[in-house]
Amino acid sequence: MKVEHLEHRRLASGTRDNADSLLLSSEDEGLDAAKLSAPIPTAEDKWQLLPAFLRVKGLVKQHIDSFNYFIEVDLKKIVKANELVTSDVDPAFYLKYTNIRVGKPERLDPDAANRTITPHECRLRDMTYAAPVAVDIEYTRGKSRVIRKGVVIGRMPIMLRSATCVLAGSSDAEMAKMRECPLDPGGYFVVRGTEKVILVQEQMSKNRIIVQPDNKGFMAANVTSTTHERKSKTYVLIKNGKLYLKHNMIGEEVPLVVAMRAMGLTSDQEIAQLIGGKDALFLDLLEPTLEEGAASKLFTQRAALDFIGSKVKGMGRRPGTARRPPHEDALDVLANTVICHVPVNGSDFRAKCVYVAMMARRVLQAVSRENMTDDLDYLGNKRLELAGQMIALLFEDLFKRFNSDLKLNIDKVLRKPNVANAFDVYNQLQCHGDLITQGLARAISTGNWSLKRFKMDRSGVTHILSRLSYISALGMMTRISSQFEKTRKVSGPRALQPSQWGMLCVTGDSEVVLDNGMDVARICDLADGSRVSTIDPLTLRVTGSAIDHWFRIMPERLLCVTLADGRVIKATPEHPLRAAPIDPQTGKAGAPAWIHVGDLSPDKHALLVSPQPTYIAPPTDNFALHLTAAQLDRLESPIPAVAISRLQRLGLLDAELPLPKVLAAARLLGASITDGELYVVEDADVDAVNYDLATLGFEAAVHEQCPEFANKLKRLSLEVDAGAFLCALGASYSTWLCTAPVLVKREFLAAFFGRNGSHIAISQNQHKWEAYMDILQLPCTEELLSAKEATASRVVTLLADVGVSALVSRREYNGEFSTEVQIELGATNLVAFYERVGCRYRAAKSRRSAAPVEYLKTREYSIQQNAKDHDGFMGWDEFQKLYSVEESPAFVWSPIVSIREIEPEPVYDFNTASDNHSFFANSIVSHNCPADTPEGELCGLVKNLALMTHITTDDEEEPIRRVAYALGVEDVALITGAELHADGTHVVFLNGLILGITRAATRFVRLFRLLRRSGRIPAFVSIYIDDHRNTVNISADGGRICRPVIIVENGVSRIKDVHIQELMRGKLQFDDFLRLGLVEYLDVNEENDCMIAIYDKEIKIYTTHVEIEPFTLLGAVAGLIPYPHHNQSPRNTYQSAMGKQAIGAIAYNQLSRIDTLLYLMVYPQQPMVKTKTIELINYDKLPAGQNGSVFVMSYSGYDIEDALVINKSSLDRGFGRCQVMRKFTAIVRKYANGTYDRVIGPPRTAEGKIPDKYSEVDEDGMAAPGTKLAYNKVYLHKESPVDGGNDINAGTAASSSAVMFRPTPLTFKYPDEGYVDKVMITTSETDQMLIKFLLRQTRRPELGDKFSSRHGQKGVCGIIVQQEDLPFTDRGIYPDIIMNPHGFPSRMTVGKLMEFVASKAGAVKGELQYGTCFGGSKMEDMCRILVENGYSYTGKDYVTSGITGEPVSAYIFNGATYYQRLKHMVADKMHARARGPRAVLTRQPTEGRSRDGGLRLGEMEKDCLIGYGASMLLLERLMISSDVFEVHVCETCGYIGYKGWCQMCRSSKSMVPIKIPYACKLLFQELQAMNIMPRLVMEDI
Repeated sequence: MKVEHLEHRRLASGTRDNADSLLLSSEDEGLDAAKLSAPIPTAEDKWQLLPAFLRVKGLVKQHIDSFNYFIEVDLKKIVKANELVTSDVDPAFYLKYTNIRVGKPERLDPDAANRTITPHECRLRDMTYAAPVAVDIEYTRGKSRVIRKGVVIGRMPIMLRSATCVLAGSSDAEMAKMRECPLDPGGYFVVRGTEKVILVQEQMSKNRIIVQPDNKGFMAANVTSTTHERKSKTYVLIKNGKLYLKHNMIGEEVPLVVAMRAMGLTSDQEIAQLIGGKDALFLDLLEPTLEEGAASKLFTQRAALDFIGSKVKGMGRRPGTARRPPHEDALDVLANTVICHVPVNGSDFRAKCVYVAMMARRVLQAVSRENMTDDLDYLGNKRLELAGQMIALLFEDLFKRFNSDLKLNIDKVLRKPNVANAFDVYNQLQCHGDLITQGLARAISTGNWSLKRFKMDRSGVTHILSRLSYISALGMMTRISSQFEKTRKVSGPRALQPSQWGMLCVTGDSEVVLDNGMDVARICDLADGSRVSTIDPLTLRVTGSAIDHWFRIMPERLLCVTLADGRVIKATPEHPLRAAPIDPQTGKAGAPAWIHVGDLSPDKHALLVSPQPTYIAPPTDNFALHLTAAQLDRLESPIPAVAISRLQRLGLLDAELPLPKVLAAARLLGASITDGELYVVEDADVDAVNYDLATLGFEAAVHEQCPEFANKLKRLSLEVDAGAFLCALGASYSTWLCTAPVLVKREFLAAFFGRNGSHIAISQNQHKWEAYMDILQLPCTEELLSAKEATASRVVTLLADVGVSALVSRREYNGEFSTEVQIELGATNLVAFYERVGCRYRAAKSRRSAAPVEYLKTREYSIQQNAKDHDGFMGWDEFQKLYSVEESPAFVWSPIVSIREIEPEPVYDFNTASDNHSFFANSIVSHNCPADTPEGELCGLVKNLALMTHITTDDEEEPIRRVAYALGVEDVALITGAELHADGTHVVFLNGLILGITRAATRFVRLFRLLRRSGRIPAFVSIYIDDHRNTVNISADGGRICRPVIIVENGVSRIKDVHIQELMRGKLQFDDFLRLGLVEYLDVNEENDCMIAIYDKEIKIYTTHVEIEPFTLLGAVAGLIPYPHHNQSPRNTYQSAMGKQAIGAIAYNQLSRIDTLLYLMVYPQQPMVKTKTIELINYDKLPAGQNGSVFVMSYSGYDIEDALVINKSSLDRGFGRCQVMRKFTAIVRKYANGTYDRVIGPPRTAEGKIPDKYSEVDEDGMAAPGTKLAYNKVYLHKESPVDGGNDINAGTAASSSAVMFRPTPLTFKYPDEGYVDKVMITTSETDQMLIKFLLRQTRRPELGDKFSSRHGQKGVCGIIVQQEDLPFTDRGIYPDIIMNPHGFPSRMTVGKLMEFVASKAGAVKGELQYGTCFGGSKMEDMCRILVENGYSYTGKDYVTSGITGEPVSAYIFNGATYYQRLKHMVADKMHARARGPRAVLTRQPTEGRSRDGGLRLGEMEKDCLIGYGASMLLLERLMISSDVFEVHVCETCGYIGYKGWCQMCRSSKSMVPIKIPYACKLLFQELQAMNIMPRLVMEDI
């Protein structure tokens, strides 16, 4: 068989049968067909698919593909949607855009000989790398029709290496000619000379139904609908058992039946069928909704439309036009705004009715089964927006504004017609081009995306591309920027990888108590540094502890444990819980111990439980409280001005309070609102109050015993400012608290009942055990009774908002009055009170209520599960005997009812600084992760894309729709509700739109995938079955993360040896593997339908796919680490950060660049132990480190705490040497009055000598390249006019003889010497002369410089030692670096030890070794190489001391290890000063090293000096050496006067000089400006 025949056959058909034809035709070449048809024996062959993939997709290619899609497709769609511009003045006028295109980047100068411009020139000249955007237009001029082509309307910044970039398709030689690096990935923009990258933006998916409880706790289905015209959010929610439709354009919630009738569905039976089908459960749940629809008396479509129209908010109508009738407003809103992505054909709302019915059904499913809600953090519910989508949004907004402004100008001109010349709109188009040009450049330059039409206001969308190292630039391209980073952890791209494994812990919805004992958070919302409550397993004492290491992973197995009280915890089998065995005879819980979940048994074990408040999600709308000084002025009791001033300084007044402060304020207010006093019982309660006071910035409260309460209570006294703040809050609490989120209301109520309420208890009444809670009484006088009733009514309203029922009553007895609040008695309500409200500042009440609440929960759950009554359950006394805990009444044993295995979902855990290693998970005492986190955990990469991920762009929907109908999907418009929800029927969705139904879902999906594998359907279209909701979901939208996997059929991989051979010969490309049906892309949703094996040897008969390579679950940055699967996971995380800070080579053109700051390694080397990722991303061609001979031994005392001992001779030979390049720019400006800056030769003294400061400047005013510069030397002598733009004769050129100039030179400001590397003179885009200097410093490592290995083990240089003093081996090898062996045991970086051995073996054999994740060179082979070459297999050698000449008393482990020099150097951080500049206003030393600032003596340093009693040193530091100032004070009146004169007393008799800080004097004068006269009282000492 000849190659051309194979190629012809491959291209001719393109079906999956071609894969088999390759095998059959292999006989022509004399090959063994049986051997070729065998599965690939090793992973070494398959990995060849990776470079093939990276040539067409992945890493930066997704940014480039996205931008190309925008240029080629989206741009034309945007213009097509806004193609016509008309005039309100002249109906005959029109302007129509017929086409749009983006040209190649070119210069603005039309007279240039070569108008093509390169990115390198734009970087150097501070220009924007942009191309003209040209349109073809058709318009009327007078009575004629004019067609113009190529009209430029603006300039578009061009992404490097995109289709319109001059670098696209260039060879290496052509790239070198343009001064570009062929390894540069592209994918970024050059705007005003700066490289800018648009980060990947993470967003919730559009046009998909998401079911979640809303902020009031009501179950709701919401869908964010997005079209090119508008974006809106629609809700279907259930409240009090009734369904409602909610939208912002409709003033109030509309009963769902009324909304359906307004859309033409008037029959109750049809509505019930569409929502519930024939399911009795759903029909029962739907009954209250239908009854409400009947009660509304709105039975016709017109009546329903009139009802909704009356609720519609003001529709924007033009002035002077008549208001439309209500039914038209309602019709418009329902058709074009509510669920706007579902089209309405004419007046046919059928599709929209079915969609609303599906939303309602999803709500009812979630109400009946809690696990039917959606996880917002699940990656399948997310979409990633790339540069093309972000710029498309921006361009569309700018283009609409362009057309709007153009229309206004057209109307303005046409109102005043010119008889002589017909109006030509072409001239107007030329005037408006700057709008698009400046809008695009400004957004990319600042990173601010402000689009009013979509209510989008994002900042930080673009970042400056980090050029610290090659890998830092590459890592930035794969980074994901989330809009929710500060409020919650989001699931990262690692979630889509199925090949993560290891021992992990509890799921993300587990609720954890924080360290203050009051707040509750989900474990998935925590982070490193968060503080949680931990439990001493012996004493059960609860204390706070910080989280050391938080992580997340997908486990292999997950178990769901259900307790007798109904609590559920989901954890991995290896996760320990505090449990006790149950005695089978007595039923009593035995001795407690930590037991793994996999070892627990139902009815044989009980778990330790301490009932805690339930988690309430923080508000999503960033609720903030705003308290103003004006509100304080309206209080009955005036608040001192000093208190107001301090509250403003603390940020509590005239500023928005963030949520943590609002919660603290709500608690303090709730505890003191009844009588203004704060009472507590225990020291723990005092600590809780002080915790909240500290959160607000106040001092701790002073407490004292209360004799009037028999010393059982402690009264807390607050400082004046805190009291004033609470008074101000209390005066307006009825306003802000009622509109506050549920979480804030809960905290207020908890403190209120903690202060005033009682605990929950159990008592026996007529042989029945019943729960009760004492009535809360608010005693008062008769005059205040109404006020107390109002307070109590507000409390009851707030209780209802959090889901607790209560009553208010008035009581009068013997002339004493009181208002009473009674929590309704009933087990469910009392449990809800404890879990949703609880008691703050009264730990005793919580402890005493814990066991009764647990009894009630256990009893109610047992009755619910076993259909018993109360009499059939054990009594309270028996419950206490069996399950109470002697050590603390707050803890109870709860028996396990069931343990079952469930589908795996992400699980979370952390390590605590406390030795308790425990926390509350859903009120269950749980052990947390020990110090040794599992292998392969990789939690540091959750915000980076993996190596083989690809982000999709939009595919056309119409061909997919036709294919679906051809495969048997029945159109949604032709089916009834009964058919929609019939057994065996699945609803088919396409991008969130309902296509119809299929009665054979499995067959439909199988055929659809066959078509995709044969190339008839785009490769990135995904399809999967959701059996829980009986849907088939087809996704063809952009922003989905997908990755390629190998297809497996009948237990055999479809890729054979012949395919890999053809790939390596270049006859097949990666896209051919897709076309041949060998490989396919899966997104995160479709992976749920698949069984993916990691290795070929793990393939079973039911396996559907196999991984190409397991190490592709890592990203580009983590892929540099050798043997990462043998390291403790935090070390891999640290290296992922430090690898971007390593100094190395950044690009082939690094010496041609003039960047702001550039670090370059003088002698970079590729690592001796490589990984396949290093070769794939070309890190070996642009490395950032050096291989050094490293000895692991203790040497001197300078190597403690990871410090390194470095060989001086190695430094002399260039080890670790780097160059620092800094850019300095000067613009020679031209001013409005005709003057300009000038660059002239150095000035001369009267004797004709050049001052020493200007000694390095040549006659042209500039220092020449190669000039050595010392501190404060001038390298550019520039002079500027004294008056550059304020001349009244501006615009007229001033004579050069009359212009006065002042020197504005550039001076060298660094203590170490430097050299002028380059000088560039050019002009900018604005035709200003631009001079750039590149200054070079060569640095060799010195004490304190930072180094790091590739295993996250960083250390500073502790000492530099002469080589003759260092130990050496019997072969004469000296170390470059000596590291302390104590760096290994606690860090557990076994991968580093393996790198030692592998690199040593590679060095003696003369070849590079591999340390690829989950593979790499085997240690057995490396040890064999060492032995064969006369070395010990352990990697240790006989070593002689260089100091004594005697043998070292132990064999020393050594090898060649790759070390990175990091950018953190002493020369950049070292700073000290004696005298220097001062701030003009305060006369205190300036701040910061760059401004030669002073070293600040802060609050903590001041406290240390006070602790030592060094008062004079304190005086000297804080005043004499800072801003001492002498003032003259009058002893009579106390006011500051002039020298020898008091202006107030009109006398000079009593004036005395004193020294005070100048800032203090400034404060006195500012107070005087506000009519506050401070007096200084003088006394003799």
